[in-house]
This record gives sequence, structure tokens and C-alpha cells, in this order.
Amino acid sequence: MPSWSVLKLHSYQLPVSKFPEWAETYVCDQCGADLTRFVCKVLSGHGGKPIGPETCTCDCGRTYKTGYVEWDHLTFEEQEHESAGLLPLWLMVSIGFAIVGIPADVLTFAFLGNWKAGFFGSLLAGTVLVLFLRLRFRAKITASRRRTRSF
Repeated sequence: MPSWSVLKLHSYQLPVSKFPEWAETYVCDQCGADLTRFVCKVLSGHGGKPIGPETCTCDCGRTYKTGYVEWDHLTFEEQEHESAGLLPLWLMVSIGFAIVGIPADVLTFAFLGNWKAGFFGSLLAGTVLVLFLRLRFRAKITASRRRTRSF
């Protein structure tokens, strides 16, 4: 069975020092090691600035910028903007799950005689999903703070 890598006709590769110029893979200028996993490829968009380590060090000792920003290096307004971004997501996901819960309402009424069990169950599922995303976001912030602050 052929592997998917056989179908890849062209791989655009650049040295990491050329970042943020786009490439599929980024390699160290000195030793040629693959450093793609350390580089942030999302440089613009509605999501705000990506939070993570600002530099990476290759095994050969060279240091490169990654495109990420540490939490403590954001302004207060940027931190508030990043933190408030999950409220609209919570509203959209919860409303979406609640709409999906309408058929569940009909089924729960047919089997249990309770109208609102499906609606509130769907609302709870949406809330749990967004809570999980919020905890992942807080974990990124905590890791960033540990990298930049000395305890």
C-alpha cells in the first residue's frame, strides 16, 4: 500500500531565520535540524496573538524566534481581549447545542414525559465543552507565566 508521503510532490523548505516567510518546513541554518514544530504558522487572524515560547534553541545552540508571544509580554488590553474571547464562543456553542436539544426534548417527552431534560442536557454539554476549552487556555497562560517569571 503506498504511503501518503509518496503523493507529496513538492515540499517548500526554508531556514528558520527566514521566518515569518511561509514554508511547509523550517530547518536550522547551521545544522539542518527540522524545527517546524517550534514555529507558529498562524501569524494573523481573528484569534489574537498566539501564546507560547518566543524563542526556540536548536540542538546545535542557535536561537530562533518562533512567532509566539509570552503572556506577560502582552499589554493589559491584549490580555483582556484574549481572556474575553471565550464568552461569545460559549454563547454560540450553548445555543447550538440547545437547538440540537429540541429533537432531544421531543424524544425525552415521548419516553420520560419531561419536556426540558433534552434542552438542559444539551445546554450543559455546550457549557462543559467551553469549560474544557477555557481550562486549556488557562493552562497555556500558566505555562507562559512559569517560563517568564522566576519563582
